[in-house]
Amino acid sequence: MKNNIKNILKILGLLSFARNLANKLRKNSYRKYKNINKWYLKYRGLSLVYDTSDWYSTKWFFPRYDEGRIHEPIATDIFIDQIKSDSVILDIGGHLGYFSCIAGNLAKTGSVYVFEVDPKCLNFIHNNLKLNNLENVQVNNYAVSDTKEIIKIPHYEKPNPFLMINSNLSDNFIEVESVIIDDFLAQYNINPDFIKIDIEGAEWKALNGMKKTLENRNATILVEIHVDNLRDNFNTSYKKIIKLLMNYGYSIHELEHRGSDDYLRIVDLDTELKGNTMILCRKSN
Repeated sequence: MKNNIKNILKILGLLSFARNLANKLRKNSYRKYKNINKWYLKYRGLSLVYDTSDWYSTKWFFPRYDEGRIHEPIATDIFIDQIKSDSVILDIGGHLGYFSCIAGNLAKTGSVYVFEVDPKCLNFIHNNLKLNNLENVQVNNYAVSDTKEIIKIPHYEKPNPFLMINSNLSDNFIEVESVIIDDFLAQYNINPDFIKIDIEGAEWKALNGMKKTLENRNATILVEIHVDNLRDNFNTSYKKIIKLLMNYGYSIHELEHRGSDDYLRIVDLDTELKGNTMILCRKSN
């Protein structure tokens, strides 16, 4: 749809004008929020605050989540519904710590282990944890994978929510250590109750590195599936993920996670998934 609109504007000779207008509107919108240093989440008993004193956080939260709107309301609901006060949570793909703070707030006597591959995101996460006085959250600068090695990620001047690990990079990259979840849990004797994964196509590698966890634990798993990234950048079909989870006794449902409709669709090997979609996985009774 977006490409069709661009093509029409190009044919009409209006593409440059439309881009300039969009940039002007965007700048005016951000100008409105530049002096707002905090974003507040008040939702279903949650009362959290996030730092927006830096330009990156400001642009991430505003104007998308102004006027009572929240990030991924269905996924947020699942956190609230599934996490108990003594739960142990893995947040794989921490970004700014939105879900990390929610998990830490809900699991008041439990613990949260955050994994974020981008070193530039760590200060953002720590700042948000500090603002909310959350001392039960541990932040780890690792790539989660199925092999323990030094991996490459693109070097950007600023954080990038779409950052992907890429072993084929030959320049303009930084190196980060990877971790296998099965090994990490065994080393620290951790038994997770809830696992969230959102790592831009590396979800197959993460799940493939937690087979013992899938077999021996009953953790609820929330995974964002990046269908195109899996295929184009990791040479993997999302059906491998579905098959793996089903083999370990998980029932799988697809969520309308960016909307507000409480929608669940049963997923099996014949289900067609498109774009980025989130699946909720629970052990079948």
